Amino acid sequence: MHRFALAALFLTAPLFVSAEAAPEPVEMKLKLAKGQSWKVEQTLEMTGTGGDISGTPGKHMPFVKGAWVLKESWTDTVDVDADGRPLTVKRLVAASKAGMAGRTAEPTTAEGVTLLIEEKEKEPNSHVSAAKGKMPQAIADVLARGPVDPVSWLLPTAAVKAGDTWKINAQWVCQFERITAASMAGAAHTTDFSAMLQDLRAWGETVNGCEVTAKVASVDKNEAVIELQGESGMGTAKTVVTGKLRWSVPKGRPVQLDWTRTRTVMANEETRSKGYTEEWKLVKSWK
Repeated sequence: MHRFALAALFLTAPLFVSAEAAPEPVEMKLKLAKGQSWKVEQTLEMTGTGGDISGTPGKHMPFVKGAWVLKESWTDTVDVDADGRPLTVKRLVAASKAGMAGRTAEPTTAEGVTLLIEEKEKEPNSHVSAAKGKMPQAIADVLARGPVDPVSWLLPTAAVKAGDTWKINAQWVCQFERITAASMAGAAHTTDFSAMLQDLRAWGETVNGCEVTAKVASVDKNEAVIELQGESGMGTAKTVVTGKLRWSVPKGRPVQLDWTRTRTVMANEETRSKGYTEEWKLVKSWK
């Protein structure tokens, strides 16, 4: 073939550019098989300001008065798994301390106890008992309202890729926060959040409830980042949830969760009620 004809052939032929294959969808299901363990650390800050002293908690005043901090660490070791998903764990609570912000925290009655948490595979609750030490029934009752780790409620039910979204209904959001704060039922001083202790034992959505949208902000072979956002409002009340969950793709477990929920209720001149703000901030990590 003449060289000019050959050049023309190359100029008119379609160009094929190899593209890197799109990442495979990621399944976000807890993986912790029998005999394996992880260490969990969490700090929960709860602050409530304003409101009417004699008002109804959640309507005229915050569930928590003042600023309180709960700091905990524990180790979960799996006794029973279902295809790698932890169903029964022994939880050794190494530290569980609560107190007013800026003051020395005191151990809750959960500290030093070893729990046996047995998740029911097809139900959103568990059986909780003390394998070592004495676990107050109030704490056990709250922990029994959910799975081995309530982070399960924040995860998608199917494999996801970057940009995918899913909804977390307000009931699961409420239950997630209740279980996170379960050890407050064993705090040394409970007068400033007695109303919250009653709410911890409840089931379903409360006035603080808010549907949350989860979105996969990014994902690669090592880690997925999920952004959490929710907002609800009725009348003079508004609840906002923001957060971020980092997920280890190869390990099949969360790395860190940052979660903030703020509820603001404006003052109402007609009912002569004062406004208030309640904020929960959670930082939780799995290692």
